[in-house]
Amino acid sequence: MSPQKILNKMFILTSNLGKLTKGLFVTKARGYVTAMKSHTDYIPDIKPTVEEADVEVAKLENLQKAKGEIAKAGKANTADIKAQEKVVKKIITYEWMSQAQEALDGDESKAKDLGYGIKGVDNGTSAPTIGKAKSSHAIVSTIDTEVSLQHTVHVVNNETLSTVLPDGIENLNIYEQIGGVAPVSTDGMDLLGIVKNGRYINSFEVADIGKTVYYILCYTDKKTGKALQMSPVFSAVIG
Repeated sequence: MSPQKILNKMFILTSNLGKLTKGLFVTKARGYVTAMKSHTDYIPDIKPTVEEADVEVAKLENLQKAKGEIAKAGKANTADIKAQEKVVKKIITYEWMSQAQEALDGDESKAKDLGYGIKGVDNGTSAPTIGKAKSSHAIVSTIDTEVSLQHTVHVVNNETLSTVLPDGIENLNIYEQIGGVAPVSTDGMDLLGIVKNGRYINSFEVADIGKTVYYILCYTDKKTGKALQMSPVFSAVIG
């Protein structure tokens, strides 16, 4: 695709895979594969296939896992890791992204579903990137149930394992659903409030004893005020 054609579409994708630590690169690469697997209908004939990309990312993950054991033996697999990173980056940044640029036809929502960043272009002036690889989100580290009729939910970031909010994040919302089938989104859940200092205390009524509570966490973007990547579903029984 020519630069002029990209400008005419006013829609430029970015992969956000540059200047990352080794661990973060692998995490984000896995995020791209997961996102593409969840939205195969966006680019049905994507090449390489999601399955092929999955294999290459898995190779990189295995090299990273083996790094510690190899180091203990006085050896290093740094060159192998760098070579495999190039393979993975080529798939996500060059092969997949160019196909997404064409297939999505300016649909910002779909681009962000796939984890790609978006640069808007207006009269030649680039707007800030408004998308990021969908890997960073909050997770529940533990749910303390020792106090009767109370859950103390402990929360960290999945990448940093810290309670500190990442850059660009306004706050962290926590949602609950008592009983029923495990939710797949925050739709229909109750917003409990904002998690502060990595902890939220949730109290219950006696009538709730024995019920399962489902929790989902979601960061709020500081600039837009919009919800970002939500956490997996976590649960605990009320005692």
